[in-house]
Amino acid sequence: MKFNAVILIITFLALGLSGCATVPRNDGLIYTRLNGTMYLPAVNLCRINNVKFDFDAFTRTASLTQDNHVINLMAGEKFVVIDGQKKILNAAPIFHEGMFLVSRRFKDELFDPLFKKDLPGHEQVFFNFKKIVIDAGHGGNDPGAIGKSGLREKDVNLDITTRLVKLLKQQGVEVVTTRSTDKFIPLEERAKIANKLGADLFVSIHANANRARSLNGFEVYYLTPGLSDWRRAQEIAKEINLDIDPQYLAQDSKTLRVILTDLYCTDSREESLRLGRVLCRQVTKELDTKVLGVKTANFAVLREVYMPSVLIEVGFLSNGNEERLLKNNYYRQRMAELIFSGLKDYSATL
Repeated sequence: MKFNAVILIITFLALGLSGCATVPRNDGLIYTRLNGTMYLPAVNLCRINNVKFDFDAFTRTASLTQDNHVINLMAGEKFVVIDGQKKILNAAPIFHEGMFLVSRRFKDELFDPLFKKDLPGHEQVFFNFKKIVIDAGHGGNDPGAIGKSGLREKDVNLDITTRLVKLLKQQGVEVVTTRSTDKFIPLEERAKIANKLGADLFVSIHANANRARSLNGFEVYYLTPGLSDWRRAQEIAKEINLDIDPQYLAQDSKTLRVILTDLYCTDSREESLRLGRVLCRQVTKELDTKVLGVKTANFAVLREVYMPSVLIEVGFLSNGNEERLLKNNYYRQRMAELIFSGLKDYSATL
């Protein structure tokens, strides 16, 4: 045990000294160690504190604004201007992997005292659903789509799922995952998990692929209207828990159960469409990526579950640019946050 701990420490130090290592922290932010300094994306820091973030890619300068307070910074420059006053930073901001990063000391010593806001987890969000199943697509001997660089869909799905689950649990939502490790779970088993739990929502996380490598974007699927609700109701009426007092159902009430199940299936499909639209709207508003919209499909994980359900395609691994984005921890965290925000907005309409 001690030997393993020593190896872990040595490995972490080696990563920190040789280049970078991503480090999760309990303040809800993702930090990266670069040449011995801890950095984090300025855009994430601003977003959770309701600070306006403007960045000029040409000059690589950033402006952080809230009320009457302004901080101006430049990548590679230790001088910073705070409300018109010059200060010298311990570590200059940097531009790394398409992100404008600031040091942890900048956050602790300059940003936090000026922009006093609670960090994620301090603000309680009340959800109008209690139980949700998050399904990380593929796993085990089923890698899903594989990008040109070798990035596997199953790993992307699980990582985003893990981040999303953490955000939901921080708000007291009961979350069950179909898998939390690199394990193969049959499609029908994923549906059974949600049905047995009696979940309020089922969300399946996937990454896309297409022979046309130029194709890219975020999209959401819900169960196709082409599948008859009545036929589906006949199949699941014996299993579904309608949560109705038995006194209102006669002993021989198969037809009534099918009718009620049919109504439930129709309502679930409509709610799935509404959830998909909310998720797409959230991504359109907050992320600079193409949104392909809400589409229909006859996927097994959507067909077999009894509650409102969507399958999210976070991007195309077959597209070089989106594969690079989905490799990035910042982007995966942002995607999890946007799905969380979409679920929150959908919940507010219930």
